[in-house]
Amino acid sequence: MLPGQSFTVRSWDDTLLACRVSGNQRSRETILWVNGLFTTASYWAFLHRDLASDYRLVTFDLRGHGDSSSPSDPQNTGIHHLARDVEAIMDQLSTGRVHLAGFSLGVQVILEAYRMFPQRVLSLMAYLGPFENPLSGIFGLPIPESVWRVLLESMANRLPRLSSTTWHALFHLPLLHPLARLCGGTNASPGMMRPFYLHQRTLDVPNGLRMALGAMRHSARDVLPGISVPTLVLAGEKDKFTPAAVSNYMRDHIPGVTFLMIEGGTHTALIEYPGIVNRTTRSFLNEMHQT
Repeated sequence: MLPGQSFTVRSWDDTLLACRVSGNQRSRETILWVNGLFTTASYWAFLHRDLASDYRLVTFDLRGHGDSSSPSDPQNTGIHHLARDVEAIMDQLSTGRVHLAGFSLGVQVILEAYRMFPQRVLSLMAYLGPFENPLSGIFGLPIPESVWRVLLESMANRLPRLSSTTWHALFHLPLLHPLARLCGGTNASPGMMRPFYLHQRTLDVPNGLRMALGAMRHSARDVLPGISVPTLVLAGEKDKFTPAAVSNYMRDHIPGVTFLMIEGGTHTALIEYPGIVNRTTRSFLNEMHQT
């Protein structure tokens, strides 16, 4: 868990969101970090350490993740619902404009947030995430969207108990990390991945699967060319979840974008290459102050 002060936000539909605020509480600038699907704030650890002296830093657990509650209405799991969670947190903190940073599915969330309330966004930082349907190119598998949809709907709505039991058991397997490395899912150390693995053992799996369905239905393709705030896109050359071609499309369609493709980086490049990630992020933020 990242350091900081914990607080709870009651979001727009009464879902309780577990949040933490850390860093420089006197700073006039806030960075709000949006996690990926099934993930924890542990992926932000190195960036937090580097930026804590200069920025107020806010993280939160997605609904149904970590210490946040699941929505009472299981349909409230779309990307626009998560963007409204971001807005609710900003309202409670009484922030003005914020830097929005997203990892993986969090990239879709910050792009949707920009669509919904662009006047409240200072910059966008998109790390290793897509602008639409995240399952379209996962692991390079040619699985039609219709097949993904039937599979996820069945697991979430018809077989929720079996899905949860199977998923939780999977993350108790002793060979899980070597298998993840073998299939190219990560090159991070077992210690850095441990918070993610532990989180999977208690996750509300049906809720997460519904979020995946919501992400499949979402697209911010139309948002990209209209972005007028400074934007950073960071990609991994060997990312099996957000293929390089997806990030390259964002590079080519966001005006004035700052872009970095990390050579050899997988979907966990945030914790594989913290040095280059931190330098690129700080340079991006510093350049904003000079313009």
